Amino acid sequence: MFFRKKQNKIISEINKFDKLNIGCGFYFIKGWLNIGIFPKKEIPYGAIRKINGASVFHFDITNEFPMKDSNVRYIYASHFIEHLSFKDGIKLLEKCYCLMENDAVMRLTFPDLELWVKNYYENNISFFEKYKSSIEKENFQAQTKGEIFMSQVHGWGHKWNWDFESMKHILGKIGFRNIEKKEAFDSKILNIKEIEPSEKGRLLETAYVEAIK
Repeated sequence: MFFRKKQNKIISEINKFDKLNIGCGFYFIKGWLNIGIFPKKEIPYGAIRKINGASVFHFDITNEFPMKDSNVRYIYASHFIEHLSFKDGIKLLEKCYCLMENDAVMRLTFPDLELWVKNYYENNISFFEKYKSSIEKENFQAQTKGEIFMSQVHGWGHKWNWDFESMKHILGKIGFRNIEKKEAFDSKILNIKEIEPSEKGRLLETAYVEAIK
């Protein structure tokens, strides 16, 4: 394993953090450990770099994670879990549970399957047009509400879609409690308005779920 050679320094640095931004993409939060996959020429795999004052860790979180259990106070994962298969998504949530201290908070955001189905069923063309206008239009050929819906389900590297009922069911089986569907910027995490993305497309389609260990 990579960490057997340089792991002492890396692990020591990682365990200083009690707030994790998982699957961060290029959205970095200062004061948090931002974890994601990046081009190796920018950040070598397994390395931590400071980018605009934020700590960024290049690591595949679905692999064995070099952090001690019961160490984390807050976990935030915005539009990441839908990029994992159902099985891998459950494994990630189980891992998060182990990493968290008692009474720690996890906030997950993801495309709301229930909302998408509702708008499709009700033929709410306005919803689909607003979504389409909010994303990058280059090479986006979907036109009808069905095409736009399926582009969301199968596009952008998505592997699974979640609704609140399913997420609550899985989180409850793992052991989480106080599982709630929240609104944007309504959170037990401090300074959530400084953390949460506010793009129109995100606000339009997103489910927000919080749970306590």
